[in-house]
Amino acid sequence: MTDTKSGFMSLKQEREMCPICGDSGVKRFREAPDRLHGKVERYTLVRCPNCSLVWLSHPPPPDQMHLHYTEAYDNLISAAGQDSPSRWGFRLDAIARYKHGGALLDMGCSSGSFLELMRNDSWHLYGIEMSADVARKAEARSGGK
Repeated sequence: MTDTKSGFMSLKQEREMCPICGDSGVKRFREAPDRLHGKVERYTLVRCPNCSLVWLSHPPPPDQMHLHYTEAYDNLISAAGQDSPSRWGFRLDAIARYKHGGALLDMGCSSGSFLELMRNDSWHLYGIEMSADVARKAEARSGGK
């Protein structure tokens, strides 16, 4: 059930499955507030015990994403060094245990550095980014669509 004030899903939902390996033993990993925007909602990150993937549990609905990904957010991420493909090497290794090619979608691809790291003849790269300017840079950098 979605809380209409925050747009976040209730934590009493059914168990999540890992989007990479399909494991159903996903565990709560971290919980924290949104310090950038000063919101009272708490984000819950979950972690797959099998492949170690971490992701946001029950993210805001699409019609509220613009409230979370603002120009200030884009600037903060860029300043934090998100532009280095090498920072994603540990994810390359984790994915390679399960997949060696196919279509890869990076939701919230930011600068495209993860897609750039994954670029080879085995992958068809796609990215979704809230900022049109940042999305164009990611596309140029990674060759993704």
